[in-house]
Formats: sequence, C-alpha cells, structure tokens
Amino acid sequence: MAAQNAKATGPQIAPLPVVDGTAPDSPELSLPRSKPVLLVFLRQCGDPFAEKTFRSLAALSEDRPELTCIAVSQAIREVTDLWVSDIGGAWETEVVADPERSLFARWGLGLNTSWQMFNPRALYSTYALGRDEGIWSRAWGGHRKVPTVPTETSSGEADATPKPKIPGQSANGNKWQMGGAFAIDVAGGVRWVHVPTASDDIIDFNPVLEMFGMQPILKPTKRRRSPEPVAIAEGQHTLYQTATVRETPPRR
Repeated sequence: MAAQNAKATGPQIAPLPVVDGTAPDSPELSLPRSKPVLLVFLRQCGDPFAEKTFRSLAALSEDRPELTCIAVSQAIREVTDLWVSDIGGAWETEVVADPERSLFARWGLGLNTSWQMFNPRALYSTYALGRDEGIWSRAWGGHRKVPTVPTETSSGEADATPKPKIPGQSANGNKWQMGGAFAIDVAGGVRWVHVPTASDDIIDFNPVLEMFGMQPILKPTKRRRSPEPVAIAEGQHTLYQTATVRETPPRR
C-alpha cells in the first residue's frame, strides 16, 4: 500500500528504454559521446545492495578508463557525498544527485512492489551480504547509519529531521525506488538494459564489457582502504556518524 501511495504522488514514469533505441533526453544529465557510458541508478543511500553495486562500479571505473561510469543517487547531494566518501570514494565514477527522482522516472524506473522488497530470498540475501561481506543496511535496521543533514523548514530554521513528502521518502532517497542500469554507445543508442526483479539483485557488469570489446572482470577488484572520517566542526556532528565497533560477547 505504501508503494502505491508513493507511486501516486511521485514523478510520472516514462516507458523503459529499449535496446537499439535512443537514450532518453535528460537535461540534468549530459551523456558524453567520446566513449561508451555505463549508467547505474542506485536504490536508497544506505541500502546494502546499493552500496555493493556502487563499490563494484567505482572499482570498474578505474580498471576500465575506456568506459564512462555514471551513478545516479536519489539522495540529496549532501547525503550522497557523505555516503560515497564513507563507503570508499567514487574513484573515476561521476555521481549525480537526483533527489526529485526525475531522472529515474525519465529512464522508466518506478517503485518496487512489497514482494520485490521483502520476499524471503531478498531478506535472506540482505543478511548474507552483511554476514559475508560486512555490508549492512545503513538506512534502517542496521548497525551503521547513513548520515543525516539539517533541512530547512518553512520558517527558515534548520531542522535535523527531514520531513518526508511521500511515503518512504527521506533525505536518503525513497526506500521503495527500484534501481537499474543501462549501457549507451557513443552515438547515444541504448545497447543494454538491466532492471532488477528484486531488491537484492546484484548487477553483473561483464556483459557490458564484453559487448564493447573490453576484457571482463574475472575476479573482484581489490579495494583501497576507505578514507578515515574527516574532522567535523563543533555543532555539526549530526552531519556524519562513524561506524560503531561491535564487541564480540564473551562465551558462557
């Protein structure tokens, strides 16, 4: 029901681009024509699968400089920048903030259903991702929380609690929003479309690399260590929250 209400008040969704069609005209997003583009739309900042996807894209952007990598976040710019820094940096990926989700809508990406979000496989995959790779939800229910930023109220005063306009909406994005990925050639034609069927779908970028005649990534790229959190001025500590180290409980 929440997803249906959000859909009713959110941006109007355009038809999904098709392979061999032309990339949608997006004034907010200028696609370069010097080399192929891998365009990835992310779920809510703090979502563990969005983090997994972005880490893979960021590593790919450095390993394959002949490919332009662009990530679209639905969080506000301040949260997007803090989230990207916290999970390891953008490397050579261009990051676009789209808090109104107009780009998502223009590229045909609407909202997930309750089943896509909370089916048993998706719930177990969320737990397995945290258990196996240490990537937990930062937006809700996890032990690492996505940063929050003050928002302006109607009176012009800062309020540390963003006020959602539609169900599921926050400064981090809309938790019902689906992600997706597209490959665009130098002529502006859509060559590959990937729309996840469930919230736990992990995108495989190798088909794109092979299609453009590039070597696939056979092994996970080694990540640099994430940068340490920068000092936060007094009075602005709500802008950033560092990870909480959990101690292993003693055996009884």
